[in-house]
Amino acid sequence: MNCRSILGGVFSIFLGGAIYLLWREKSLLMFSWFSIIGLGGSIDLLRSLALPFYSSMPSWFYYSLPNALWLFGGLHIFLGFWKSNVTAAVLWCSILVLVAIGSEIGQALHIVPGTFDWVDLLLMIPSVVFASGLLLRIEAKEEKYA
Repeated sequence: MNCRSILGGVFSIFLGGAIYLLWREKSLLMFSWFSIIGLGGSIDLLRSLALPFYSSMPSWFYYSLPNALWLFGGLHIFLGFWKSNVTAAVLWCSILVLVAIGSEIGQALHIVPGTFDWVDLLLMIPSVVFASGLLLRIEAKEEKYA
C-alpha cells in the first residue's frame, strides 16, 4: 500500500468537492442534504466568502475540473491501495475510467442525468495519463526488486 498515493488521491477528491461546495449551483441535491444535517448555514458562509473569486476563473474550472480531480483521485487511491498487485490495480482503474467516460457519454445520450460536455472528457485525459505514469513507475519498481 502506498499511503502517499492514497493521500494525494483523497486530497484531489477533496479539492474537486470543495469546488462544487463553494461555487456550484445551490439547486444541486447535496445542498439540501447539508441543510438537513444542519450544515446549511456554515456552507452558506463559506460560499459567501468564496463568491468574490468566482469571476476570476474560467467556467471549465467550476464545471469540468471537479470531475477530472475525482477521476484523478480515485485512480491514485486504487493505485496506492493495489501497489503490490498491478493486475488488480489495472482492473480497478480500468473500471473507474470506463464508468467516468461512460457516464459522460450516457449524459450525451440522455441515459444518465446531467449535462454532456466535451471539456469534461478532455480534462479526464490528463487524469488517466498521470495515473498511467504512476502505474508505470510502480511496475518499474516491481521489476527492479523482482
